[in-house]
Formats: sequence, C-alpha cells, structure tokens
Amino acid sequence: MAVTARPPRNAYRSPAASRQSRAKVAAPSERVLRVAILVVLLYAALAIRCFYLQIIRNQEFQEQARAIREKALPLPAQRGVIFDRNGTLLVSNEPAYDIILDPNMWHASTNAQIGDTAAARQEAALVGLEMCLPGVDVRGEFAKKPPKLVGSGAKGKPRRYRTITIARQVSVETGERVKAMTLIGVGTPGTFRRKAVDGNLASHVLGFTGREGNGLDGLELKLNTALKGEVGTLWAEFDTRGREIPGTERSRQPALQGQDTVLTIDADLQHSVQQSLAAACTKSKAEGGTAIVMDPKTGDILALANYPTYNVNDRSGTDLAARMNRAVTAPYEPGSTLKVITAAAALEEQKVSTTTNFYCPGRMKIGRRSIGCAHGSKHGNESLDDVIKNSCNIATAQMGFKLGSETLHHYERLFGFGDKTGSGLPGESRGMLTSAENWSDIQLANVAFGQGISVTPLQIAAAYAAIANDGVYLQPRIVRGTRNADTESMTVNPVDQGRRVVSPQTALEVRRMLQSVIDSGTGNLSQLDGYTAGGKTGTAQIAENGRYGGKFVASFIGMAPMNAPKFVILVAITAPQGGHYGGVVAGPVFKEIAQKALLSHRVPHDKPETPAEIRRRKRREETMDVAEA
Repeated sequence: MAVTARPPRNAYRSPAASRQSRAKVAAPSERVLRVAILVVLLYAALAIRCFYLQIIRNQEFQEQARAIREKALPLPAQRGVIFDRNGTLLVSNEPAYDIILDPNMWHASTNAQIGDTAAARQEAALVGLEMCLPGVDVRGEFAKKPPKLVGSGAKGKPRRYRTITIARQVSVETGERVKAMTLIGVGTPGTFRRKAVDGNLASHVLGFTGREGNGLDGLELKLNTALKGEVGTLWAEFDTRGREIPGTERSRQPALQGQDTVLTIDADLQHSVQQSLAAACTKSKAEGGTAIVMDPKTGDILALANYPTYNVNDRSGTDLAARMNRAVTAPYEPGSTLKVITAAAALEEQKVSTTTNFYCPGRMKIGRRSIGCAHGSKHGNESLDDVIKNSCNIATAQMGFKLGSETLHHYERLFGFGDKTGSGLPGESRGMLTSAENWSDIQLANVAFGQGISVTPLQIAAAYAAIANDGVYLQPRIVRGTRNADTESMTVNPVDQGRRVVSPQTALEVRRMLQSVIDSGTGNLSQLDGYTAGGKTGTAQIAENGRYGGKFVASFIGMAPMNAPKFVILVAITAPQGGHYGGVVAGPVFKEIAQKALLSHRVPHDKPETPAEIRRRKRREETMDVAEA
C-alpha cells in the first residue's frame, strides 16, 4: 500500500497562498474593529447628549421641575368675630379644610410600566374623594373645571394645569379623612368657616357668608371689607400629595386677621323680642312681623327681630321671604302712628296748642273726595289729647291743613322720612315721600294721618325716639364699636350729635299725649306693671294693585318709662287674621317686650304697683332667675 509523504513544515509556500491565508485570518478582526468603533461613537454621542442635558440644560430642567412642584399657597385670614354690646360672642370662626385637585401632580414622575399613569392617578383621586365626601358630587365638580393648561410656556417655563376646587370649608373630621388617604394630586389646605353661636339669633342682622368666605347678606355683607382681613401667601415646593417639601419655602406673607366688631344688639333682649314676636305672629296667623327696641339717648338698636326667620348656619329650604329684613326693606303706610308727627309739627309751629278745640263730624268732604274716621265714628268736640287718644283722622287732617303742604313735608323730612336712616344695615329703603309740590288737598289730608306715605319700621321707630329724646333725632346705629383681638379692649364709636326736630317742650307735650293713649285711650292693653308708658296704635290698610284691600298692618309704637324713656319699642304685624287693630294685636306684644326689657335692665319703677301687678312681677322675676341660673 502506497503511503503519500506529508510535506515538511518548513516546506516552501508561494506568496499568493500566504496572502490568501492572512486575508482569511484578518477579516473577522476588521468587523470587530468596526463594531467597536460604532459602539465608541454611540457612547460618545450618548455622553455628549448627557452632557448637553445634564450640564448645558441642567438649570433649565431644574427650573421646569421646580416650577411643577412650586406654587403659591394662599394662607387664609381669620374673619373678624362679632360680639353683642355686652361682649357675648355672636359669630366666630371654626377650623375647616378646602379640598382641591392639582393635575400637575398626576403628570409628575409617572411610570407607565407599572401602571402609574396620569389617568390612573386621576381616577384614584376621584374615587377616593367620592368615598370621603358622600354629600359632594365630586365628578360633577371636576367636570365643571376639567384640567386645563394655563400660561404661555415662554422663556422655558412650562405651562401648568390650573387647580380645581372640589369642596370648600369641609369639617376638620372630613378633611383629616381625606388627608389620611394620601391621594396623589389631592390637596387639603386649611381654612376657616363661619358659624353663628346661635344660628337663629338676630339672623336678619348678622347675615351669612358664602363658600368663598365673603359676606352675602346682613352685616356680614355690609362690613365685609373690615371683617374679611387680608389673605397671606406661602411660596414653596410641594410633593405629589400636596405636602410642603421641607426647606423649600421661598417666601411667606402672613395673613392679617379681620376686624372684630361689637354690635349695639343685646343678645338676651334680642332673644326675648324674637320669642314674643314669633308667638304673636303664630297666634294671629300673620304673614310677617317686625319688632325693634331702641335706646333713644344713643340711637342704639338694642334688638331687631323679624318673622318669619331662618337659621344662618343652615339655610337649606329657606325662601327669600324668611331672609328679608322687613325692618329696613319693607316700607308700609304707617297709618295712625304718623298722627303723632303731625301733632308735634303743629305744636312746634304753634298752629295748635293743648287747649285747641277740634270738631269731628265723622266725615269730611275734601273736593270731590271725603275722609272719615274708623267705623264712621263721630268724635264731636275734641281737645288735642282727645285727637291722639281717639286716633281721629278728621282732626289730624285739620292740623295738616293748618300746617300746609310745604311745612308738613318739611317736618316729615326732619323726622327722617323719605331718606335712609344710615343705620349700617344693608338694603335700606327710603320709603316713599313725594314732593309737596305735587300734593292735592286730599293728599295733604291723607299724609297727615298716615296714608299716601310709606315708611320702614326703623324709620318710624327712630322718629318716635326723637320724641323720647327731648326732640333731638339721632341716627339709628347697629355697630357700637370695634374690639382689639390681642388686648380684648373695645373702642366705642362716638354717638351721633343728631339734629333738633322739635323743642324739648313740644316733645314733652307729645309724650304726655302718648301716655294718655295707654292710660285711657286705644292703647290701654299696653299698660305696664309698675311703669308708666306712652305709645300710639296704628291700623293701616295695605294697598294692593293700587287699591286698599282687606289686609292691614297692625302696629304699636311706644316708650317707657315716661319720666325718662329708656326704651322705644315698635311692633308691626302684617296681615294678621281674626283681628287687625294695632292696640289689640301689637299692643300686648309691646307690653311683654317692654316689661322684660325694663326688668332685665333693673330700671326702677316709676308708678305704684297694684297687688295684682306685684304678684305678676314676682312670677316674672322668678321665671327670669330660673332662666339665668
């Protein structure tokens, strides 16, 4: 068998064969080199990109990230609290929370790989709030203000989503429950909500605030600028759950508390007045009513009540009629209560005197019209005292003619009719007092005895207060002063100097006539136990569609005690049923309010008490002692 010999290792190879062999070996190395070069280039590009992003644009991105986290948080100002004249707290603030959504936090640092998307965060926030706020239509509120980008995006500043308010002034308990869920994008900034100590007390005076914290009615509206204070601002960065990131505060402007206010109202007296008025209106099935108590020496409104009323802390289900402050917004024809003003003007102008004799034939023709006294009464010969006691229309019209249109109009204006009282209560009506130039003879007669003119209850109460104050008219006021929250000291506003409308002698004569009305006239049901009192009844028809119908305002305005009147009290009851005379419907309410006011203020008696009056007084005092205890 033949064996082929292998060439020796050092046998000769041709150059071509050697080159081909080297090429086969070199080919893989070149590919690796190319790949390596490519990788190096990619890494270089990545490094350059990282350098560009992290070094060149580092400041820009930091600003954008900070802009997403940073925001201005309003610091709520505590609204000024309200006190009565004796320092009793009427309206205060209690801690609360607002519930807001910040969509910017839904878009920050998301991770789609694990399902942590903006949409998922939004849905989690809405579901969580629905659990915590059962009485709030969370999705409905969200739909009203869907996420919307705001800002121009200029100069590298990113556009931001506006925040969305879901609920305001929720209770601390509810707010803490929301905070405990740590929902991304849900903020719970602290705030305050307004609360009256007794929501039913003086509700028409106090009024209420809205969800934004601004006054919407009553003194909360009228004094809103002074009460609301100034909101502060905190600039800082916040995490996705709305919590301030420590050490990121940029600036802080503290909130300024609102001004504490002291009213002229006496809370205890106000409570009594409201009870008496509500009982009378309920008993007579009246459409409404008003009661006012004033201090004639200062113009202070010590109590002001309306019926129907409402609770300022819970206004659900209340209509506008219940919220209407009839004392200043509902003018009416005063009827016989205005005869006192006509008599005062005639006395002051010396057109009549206490010895003047009048004759009432029962009816009197004026042009083509005629006027008469109630029930067709024929009073015959009357003195001035008799005119007021009998509430005689004809004799009062005769006084009006003696005065003339211009002079009577002048005194009506002096006593405050036809203009706002300036009491400080919102929504005051001027009433209606037409120019004297337009008065016919029948209009002059009508105005003299209280028709063809409309006044608010507060206007007529202030006019009677001028008679009680020796002829000096003082502007009614509802704000007594302010209180320093730090020192708890009170600054009392100076009392209005007022204007003289009649002389002290005229005022004294009118007070004497008013006392005769209660002692032996139409106001005998208003006689007080142990105190002298004076007043005037009023039974005024209500004009509807330009004609007088079957509805009346039964009123009584009086003062006590007569040696130095401490209180002027008005009671006006609208459209009572089963009787509409002022002396019968409103007079007893005056008596009840006056008796309580005089006793609670420890005013000394100025007339002897009968045995029956002593027994009644002791029962009242025992009741008051029990109530105070």
